[in-house]
Amino acid sequence: MYQAAVAVFLYKVNQSGGDKKRLLSTPARMLNVQGDWLYFLGSNEICEIRVDGSELTQLAVANYTTQLFVMNNWLLYNAEDGIYRLQLDRPGALPIRIADNSNIDQFTVSHDWIYYKEHRKDEQPGIIGKIRINGLDNTSYGPLDYEDLTLQGDYLYFTYNDENTAKIGRMPVEGGSLQSLHNASGYNIADNKLYYDAGPTLFQSELDGSGSQEVASLGDWPMPFRMNLLDGSVYYEKGLFGPDNQFVSAMYAVNLSSNSAYSLYGKILPEEYVYEFSLFAGAYQSSLPAKDPKIEYETQQAAKAVIEQTILPEMSTRDKVKALHDYVVLNTAYDYDNYLNGTIPDVSYTEYGILVLHTGVCQGYAVTMKMLLDLAGVENYYISGTNNAGAGHAWNIVVVDGVYYHLDATWDDPVPNEPGYIGYTYFLIPDEEMALSHIWDRETVKGFFANP
Repeated sequence: MYQAAVAVFLYKVNQSGGDKKRLLSTPARMLNVQGDWLYFLGSNEICEIRVDGSELTQLAVANYTTQLFVMNNWLLYNAEDGIYRLQLDRPGALPIRIADNSNIDQFTVSHDWIYYKEHRKDEQPGIIGKIRINGLDNTSYGPLDYEDLTLQGDYLYFTYNDENTAKIGRMPVEGGSLQSLHNASGYNIADNKLYYDAGPTLFQSELDGSGSQEVASLGDWPMPFRMNLLDGSVYYEKGLFGPDNQFVSAMYAVNLSSNSAYSLYGKILPEEYVYEFSLFAGAYQSSLPAKDPKIEYETQQAAKAVIEQTILPEMSTRDKVKALHDYVVLNTAYDYDNYLNGTIPDVSYTEYGILVLHTGVCQGYAVTMKMLLDLAGVENYYISGTNNAGAGHAWNIVVVDGVYYHLDATWDDPVPNEPGYIGYTYFLIPDEEMALSHIWDRETVKGFFANP
């Protein structure tokens, strides 16, 4: 079993709960295994690596990729200008664009067809469509606000929202009406059965939604929005906030025949946990859209992963700030084209844009830094002001060893994006230096501290 979360390290874990081996110490997600090779999306590129951790190779640059599939000898992925395919058995082959469409952010592949989601602006529902892998016969099914597209048999399965209720639905691949199956936010299909979660319980039904029955109890912790089923077991992550408001998690599995759960590699969560605490309550004020639990969950998972993989107990406060600053700069591209065109989407102002989509503008950088610094236990504040030209801007105040400093991760990230580059011009600098390029209400900042 290969394990990775959004922008975290890559591990190989024995399915029976045995050894855990790190294969890669850089971000890895969207894992695809074929034979002895593992294909994945790194920070800004698509890579391959042998399953033993050797022969890491970059295959293509991918700044805006959100989906990645391997089918036979083809690797298919989306980019900022459409869907591409890359022939894997031809070293040095160049990617071929299949679909010329900048709005495709999710797709799945079956036989000779690609089934995709085309998002729309101005809060309009997305479009479900399909296109052959040779780029021909592009067809639209019509508008629908959906996620997690899967093809099984003659139907497309997905999750969608209906008046703020998360549901699982399906639609015939040849076109037809939407069929609502269950109220649930996550699902998986295995052995011609549909599995879905309802709170801490896993249910199974026929593919048409009939014959629902409880098959496993997963404990008191919330389920993820997607789960993995393999060889008669369901694999999932439990997560909770402890009394110190620090998020911890562990990977578990449940055998469906015996309903017996076990930790994958020995990490077990404590018995005591806090139900009511939310990452988006208290000192941290989220900029995420209200009533969108899926986005909130994915953002929580991404933030938790960053903390787990970048913050060590022995770090000083300055080291923690630097680690989080570097992570955000390295893994984010400023949404420059939309900025120039005056078409910045709402998501670019949020933590979800930075941590999950890896793009955003200054507010997104600043609220994300605050979110991560809060989780790391570092005193910090969100600041809004202007640059010297009078344009609105946002950054952070960070307290290190009792002294406050300014931190502007946005201006430390080059525009256009330069993968691997980190600037430190605006990293932990005093008022006098910041005032050369930024304007803010100094009395407001002094008010943050009991003894300014």
